[in-house]
Amino acid sequence: RKLSAPQYFETLLKWVEKQLTDETFVPVEAGIPFPPTFKKGMRVIYKRLFRIYAHIFHAHYQEMMECEADAHLNHSFKFFVYFVKEFDLVSNEELEPLKDLVSLYLRKKNEAVAAASAPSSAPA
Repeated sequence: RKLSAPQYFETLLKWVEKQLTDETFVPVEAGIPFPPTFKKGMRVIYKRLFRIYAHIFHAHYQEMMECEADAHLNHSFKFFVYFVKEFDLVSNEELEPLKDLVSLYLRKKNEAVAAASAPSSAPA
């Protein structure tokens, strides 16, 4: 079934909420194990959430800049990328539509980590 972008977003976010509030998928009681399908399910969630970012960046970035919301969008997406890469939740193939931006974020992160771990050249 075909949905407009706003309909897709709303449908997706309701579905994600349903998944994350399902205690058989995300147990909330101590001692209850996560199901074997948990990581696969989380990958599906994050892959689909990425589609929202991709749409906004490709179709609405100019509007985001005009509303002065582009910094918030970039900040949110940067941490989304860090999270999905850290936990291997979205493949590089799935990130392809925003590969240049993803690469930029990861390069800057790696540079910051390298700079933070480099020995200080300040005199003792």
